[in-house]
Amino acid sequence: MNKNEYLGRITKDPELTESENGKTYLRFTIAVDRNFKNKDGKRDTDFIPCVAFGSTAEYIAKHIGKGGRIMVEGDLRTKSWTDKDGIERYGFDVFVGNAEVIDYKLDKEKTKDAEQEEEHKTDDDIDP
Repeated sequence: MNKNEYLGRITKDPELTESENGKTYLRFTIAVDRNFKNKDGKRDTDFIPCVAFGSTAEYIAKHIGKGGRIMVEGDLRTKSWTDKDGIERYGFDVFVGNAEVIDYKLDKEKTKDAEQEEEHKTDDDIDP
């Protein structure tokens, strides 16, 4: 079974991308603290590259900004390529199947939009 879960902070504001065949995707990195402290008494951090597609990508891009905490669940996929110098390189991505924004850290533009949406709500917009 290839299932991975990570809780971390997104390292930069996400930007949706559209592939050549029209699919929406999002590449992002999360900073995840290790479960133990190093010899200096501090926790080292790993930077986990992630990719999400479709509605999951749109959800992440809409609801989180740099520094916001996010929980992702997905499968780890390895990749290899030859760089411009002819050296074979290896890497990995977490292909995100599920994501949950833990705290919303929005940029000023998104915050402004959210405030405007809130101002335009009426009692009819609120579920009983």
